[in-house]
Amino acid sequence: MDDFKAQYLAYIQSQEWELKRQETFKLFGRACKKCGAARHLQIHHKTYARFKHERVDTDLIPLCRPCHKGLHQFCKRYGLNVERGSQQFLAPAPVDRSIGRRLASVLRIPQLMRKHDLCERDVRALIEVGAL
Repeated sequence: MDDFKAQYLAYIQSQEWELKRQETFKLFGRACKKCGAARHLQIHHKTYARFKHERVDTDLIPLCRPCHKGLHQFCKRYGLNVERGSQQFLAPAPVDRSIGRRLASVLRIPQLMRKHDLCERDVRALIEVGAL
């Protein structure tokens, strides 16, 4: 085991870390900042630059266990350090405004079927290509 890993494991068992952890939950709430889950929460270091002297508002963030694991796998897969990987993994997904229009169309399938005298399969096909 390398020196940093040993220091890290000892630190996250300390009372000092527990206080940081509670302070992080107080600031951000008890929910994963990626998916909103409220169970199996962990605190993620967005950077190790201030290890043992973290700033709660910028260096730490609550994540559920699956999102935390996913973030570290994302970093490993794309060869990113934890700081850059955190920025990309936690960035909000771009909003696709066409999804709302398509969903509204799908919810209106019965009306569209009657209006255009089409079967459901044809209405869905027309929605897919953006014709309805």
